[in-house]
Amino acid sequence: KARIEALHRRSSVRKKTIRAGVLGFDQGTLTLSVEGGPSVELGSSGAVIFETLIKRYPSFVSYEELMAELSVKDREVDAHTLRTHIYNLRRLLKITVNADLIRTIRGRGYRLIQPDEE
Repeated sequence: KARIEALHRRSSVRKKTIRAGVLGFDQGTLTLSVEGGPSVELGSSGAVIFETLIKRYPSFVSYEELMAELSVKDREVDAHTLRTHIYNLRRLLKITVNADLIRTIRGRGYRLIQPDEE
């Protein structure tokens, strides 16, 4: 059920830019931007994760919610796969934006942070 709801949410969202503090995410181009700084185009999994986090900012998103968002068709995403996607997204953000914008909430999930919260 959660997977169907996630697919529905993704398909029914109008393409626009979502803002949280100095961070922005363009849903049409899958581009993350930092006000007055660089922008970077994200891959599909990174975009799904970042979009989910920015929509829920400043709250955290549970591991289960992120795994449901990443699950496509008959392919379930497990905790290890989610951690790998988070690791890759963090590495990309560190290289391009020079910041780790994702904070781990132990035992619960992840939340987006602003560059000055690092």
